[in-house]
Formats: sequence, structure tokens, C-alpha cells
Amino acid sequence: MYNTIKIDNLFVEAQASNPDYSATLDTSIFQRGPIYLNVACNATGTDTPAITVEHSLDDSTYAAVPAASLMNILTGAADTFTTPTASTAQDEVLALNLQQCKRYVRVVLTGAVSSARTFSIAAAGVYQATETEG
Repeated sequence: MYNTIKIDNLFVEAQASNPDYSATLDTSIFQRGPIYLNVACNATGTDTPAITVEHSLDDSTYAAVPAASLMNILTGAADTFTTPTASTAQDEVLALNLQQCKRYVRVVLTGAVSSARTFSIAAAGVYQATETEG
């Protein structure tokens, strides 16, 4: 077994409902360091959804992650995703401390829906791969 980087695309589409959820990420495959969440959107549309992160023990009942678990990747200080402004592109990465989170994680878009704005949400982290996975 050896360490490798795993990247999962959690959401690549226009926000379709209010709220709208990314795919669920099972964090048990990652080592207990942080994972990195990237949220990007194009500059088309006027919707300005709030972007939050939730976690769950059972992949059924979700709640917001602890505020201190979402961090600026440069400073390590607690942080939140910036709400996109109307017709402005965004590409932001924050670290998520898995030691403060439950097993399942998802990203939530809450706010007005515009089919014109497309979001891309991805997660990356280190996990132990087997020889056959590498």
C-alpha cells in the first residue's frame, strides 16, 4: 500500500433546486489529514447561493460542519466559502479538517436558482491505495 491523491467530482451542473446538494463524499477512505474542497462557478447568471458544508454519521441526517473545521488553505484560520456575486466567476479552495467531521460530507447550495450558472465541486485528499489501484 502507498499514499496517493484521490480526486472526486461531487457536482458538475447548474443548481437545479433550492437547496441543491453535491454527491456525498465518504471520507473514511482518506487519511485523517484535511481534504480540499474546490467550488467553482461560471460568470453567467444572477443567482447568489450560499455555499455550506454538511456532515453525517449515517448518510441520512445532516448538519453543518463545525465552523473551525473549514479552513483557509494559506492561513489555517477558520473560513467559509464566498457567496458568488451576480454574473461573477468564482474558483475557491478551502481545507476541511476531517478530525472534526463525521464520516459523510456534502456541499450545499442554498438560494435562488438560475439554470444559467454552472457549479463544479470537487474534493481531493490523500488516501492509502493498494498496488492494484495505483
